[in-house]
Amino acid sequence: MSDLNSSTGPLIQANIKIAYGILLAGVGYLIWPSDVHWYAFYAFSVVMYLSALICVGQAIKIFHTVHYNDGLRDEILARGKQAHNAKIMDDNDLKNDGMME
Repeated sequence: MSDLNSSTGPLIQANIKIAYGILLAGVGYLIWPSDVHWYAFYAFSVVMYLSALICVGQAIKIFHTVHYNDGLRDEILARGKQAHNAKIMDDNDLKNDGMME
């Protein structure tokens, strides 16, 4: 049986995606050319910035999914609480309550 608190893997994956997005944005910033002669690096930097945005967007989607699933899990667990220990009535109890003769 799987553990219900198994959201650690997706959270680590989302954190890695954010770190990768920051790395892509940093490299894109570092290779941004200062001269028009190196125009190809402009395109490469823009592609890296867009890739960084995509990575961060995917991480946000993972965070949202984990948060949503945790809420569903809590709701399901709240519905399925264990029954309280109750004494089962026997014939004497039923007779005393007037339900049996």
